[in-house]
Amino acid sequence: MMAGINYATGIMKFPLWMRITFITVCYVATASLLEVVASGVGARQILEYQGAAIDVSGVGFVFWTCVFLLFLSSGVIFLRQHTLPASLLAFYLGTYFIVPFAARILESGLFLILICGLAMQGWRKAAFLTMLILFILMTYYFQSNEPWLGWAA
Repeated sequence: MMAGINYATGIMKFPLWMRITFITVCYVATASLLEVVASGVGARQILEYQGAAIDVSGVGFVFWTCVFLLFLSSGVIFLRQHTLPASLLAFYLGTYFIVPFAARILESGLFLILICGLAMQGWRKAAFLTMLILFILMTYYFQSNEPWLGWAA
């Protein structure tokens, strides 16, 4: 659906500000109705999250916000070319504290977001790679006391 919205707004040649506004409205509506729609279509995974408390540290939010700010600082042409990954990241950031399965949103578009980060130029690309490597190392460090680095049951 997100790819369809991005494609449609690109084909209609909306100005960037109107495109961002339309995508934001669609994403806010989607986030508001996500749990209702998922349970309505019978997504069994939604049962895992019903009544779940949102227990997040905020480290991921800070990291991905910095990545998003790098995307925004890359200019209008970059954003036009990479609207889908940037909007996926914006959707994730917007639902981080309110939707218990926000990480799944990020995981669904992570490949596109990483490719978008590698498409940046100059210091932004270097900053993105440095931040990514530090984030990965930090994640492994915090999970080093877990069996199989947190992957064991």
